[in-house]
Amino acid sequence: MKRSSSTIERVSVVLTEKIGTPASLIGHTIFFVGMFLLPFIGVDFEEMMLLLTTIVSLEAIYLALFIQMTVNRTSEHIEDVGEDIKEIEQDIDEIQEEDEEEDRHDENVATLLHSIERKLNQLQKDVDALKGTK
Repeated sequence: MKRSSSTIERVSVVLTEKIGTPASLIGHTIFFVGMFLLPFIGVDFEEMMLLLTTIVSLEAIYLALFIQMTVNRTSEHIEDVGEDIKEIEQDIDEIQEEDEEEDRHDENVATLLHSIERKLNQLQKDVDALKGTK
């Protein structure tokens, strides 16, 4: 069962795809180096650390939320795939039953043809015997 994605879900998909990439690693590294360079241009070290800690904490919270949203989406996909697998298994069972029925039908036809062939052979012998008596 598909449902339309909300804006937040679409944003979370994009962000989780971008986070963990080499570009994200480089961006974070540049950000952290930049933060630690701020005291050299006059920003109070304590204020920088407070700001950095706040930013990192908020990022961690949002990352955890995005990860959980990804887990939830993945679980939904797994459930959908499970349902698809059950439907495929049912289709396979139906096809196997039809094949078995066709095999039984083919066996019956083969038996019937064999019986007809024996009767035709017997009739041919009878006809040959009648021709021989004339």
